[in-house]
Amino acid sequence: MDKSWLVETDNGDRVLIVEGDSSVGDEALALGYDACNDLNLQEASQAYRMLYKKLRNIKGGQEDDRIVRVLLGDSNSTITSGGGHQITLRDRIDILNDVDIFIDAKVPLINEIVNWSKRILENEDHNKIVFDTSNSKYYNTLVEILAKHNIDIVDALPQHLTYPRIVYQKTTSDTLNTIRSLVFADVIPTEKCCALLDKKHGLDQIKDISEEIGSPVSYICSSLIYDNLYYDVRSKIRSGMCNDEIQSMLDKKFENVLGDSK
Repeated sequence: MDKSWLVETDNGDRVLIVEGDSSVGDEALALGYDACNDLNLQEASQAYRMLYKKLRNIKGGQEDDRIVRVLLGDSNSTITSGGGHQITLRDRIDILNDVDIFIDAKVPLINEIVNWSKRILENEDHNKIVFDTSNSKYYNTLVEILAKHNIDIVDALPQHLTYPRIVYQKTTSDTLNTIRSLVFADVIPTEKCCALLDKKHGLDQIKDISEEIGSPVSYICSSLIYDNLYYDVRSKIRSGMCNDEIQSMLDKKFENVLGDSK
């Protein structure tokens, strides 16, 4: 590490921005009950501390150089004590100050799903959205949370064929093939379908299948959402905005998505 790692802010500070991802682990999307993380809070906290020590020893460093610790994770994932008591990841972070800026992984994704559903239901005489998936955890999560927005998530059954639908299958290819089959069978028009993706490389496949179908396929990509949030946080840090103000803005932006505020 050297001083080239440091970002200079608009108010003249020099900052080392360290970003961690504790969002999904082996899961594809942050829609489960609890995240199965590759990186847990303890590991992230120790990594931040190690990098802070390196920051203090870099050549050309200054006494007021500082680190900003950013973590992406599920606020409501729980940590269980030996006595069986549970505390949420966000509450643990707020108490111990292990992270400076926390980006929630589940809420922004849910927010995009809610926004798409509300837009498409404006032209419908019902409030039903089919969630076409084989993942029961993700299905149950959407049923519970979207009900708070007066959106009724229903299963991909024959009697629900004409309802707008969000499609998520085990692979991006399976997801898009499902949409292709629905459209070419004249079951549902393209504009009533939305592909739920976890990787940005799926956007190339979206482009290909949109050209094949002859109309654009709507999509929600969690990876793209997170990249945009990381970029937004970096931009605010560069502008000289303090950590607490950035966190407050993030919390405010998504406070009503789960039906209750932090």
